[in-house]
Amino acid sequence: VAPLVQTMMQRLCKLHGQFFIANMPSLTFVPHVVALRKKLVDAGQDPSAFDAKVAAIDAATDAYNQALLDAVAPYPNLHIVDFKQYVADVKGGVTVGGEPLTVDHWGGMISLDDLHLTDTGYALYAQKFIDAINDTLHTQIPPIDVDAVHAQDALAPARTRAAGYSCVAAR
Repeated sequence: VAPLVQTMMQRLCKLHGQFFIANMPSLTFVPHVVALRKKLVDAGQDPSAFDAKVAAIDAATDAYNQALLDAVAPYPNLHIVDFKQYVADVKGGVTVGGEPLTVDHWGGMISLDDLHLTDTGYALYAQKFIDAINDTLHTQIPPIDVDAVHAQDALAPARTRAAGYSCVAAR
């Protein structure tokens, strides 16, 4: 994967402008992956083969992230947004608009497909790019009003509970 990433970054750096690129988080942040492993354990099955597959995917992700870091290093107009570390930091939860959110199933940061972000999750993700742009380019792009986004997010836990979804426990 490294040669392909290097080629892509070589081409991107020749364009006029500053480019901010996110790395990839670990697979284990995806609620469905956690749930699949739990199902195996609850069924009394040995999860070691599953764990080996997850470890292999995480190793490939780490290799990609390292290839990305190495590929952008020579180019001052290419910048990494450390999404992997951000996901690790918020995995235990964050509070937005007074409501605790997590990356758990129905936790408010990950959508119903257990893969993509909710509106609030995307607002938090976008804010990481804004922070990186401001820090790197010394700009003053105003922050996203994440509380306002969350107030309108159809998948906010409080809203799903209010809509009658009993699978969303109050926190």
